[in-house]
Amino acid sequence: MDRRFFLYAVYAASSALALSACSFREESFRYRLTVEVETPEGLRSGSSVIAVDLFQTGKDSWAPPEARGINTELRGEAVAVDLPGGQVLFALLRTEENGDAAPFYAHKAISTPKFVGEYDEIKRIEYFQDHQLSGELTDKDRPMLVRFTNITDPKSVERIDPDNLAAAFGKGVKLRRITVELTDDPVTSGIEKRLGWL
Repeated sequence: MDRRFFLYAVYAASSALALSACSFREESFRYRLTVEVETPEGLRSGSSVIAVDLFQTGKDSWAPPEARGINTELRGEAVAVDLPGGQVLFALLRTEENGDAAPFYAHKAISTPKFVGEYDEIKRIEYFQDHQLSGELTDKDRPMLVRFTNITDPKSVERIDPDNLAAAFGKGVKLRRITVELTDDPVTSGIEKRLGWL
């Protein structure tokens, strides 16, 4: 398990796109990922602003088949939620099933009109840019949750059941919701201050 990848993922677009400069389009957006947790001491939350650059090739692309379609670049970091007793819950830039999920968290959480035809995902991003939308990630679309039993040791990482935070963090601790909100705020940085081994 690559623990650094889980916590500070940078997802580079395929360099093959350079071959198709005349037949691809690029759009960018930012979203705030927020995790809210109910505790015996009240609501605790944490958030991170993540930037996504999305590249989509057109039907006349010169790129090789493996480079066609949608490619993304991701900038940002995991969400940290400070819980009672000095404990910290992390929401990663991936889901349980998909290591490349974070570029599409907004797509999963936010309802938009259906876009069809060439550059359909670019049209969706343009819609994102024109509307300050928000939504909630649920079930399999939620980020993977983890904690470190020893914050100084990356090998101490443990997966957390989003439906049973109490098993790891104590009675009365419960995930309230995980939301995505489009924003113009700067990309979040600084998680290495918590995790010195990064």
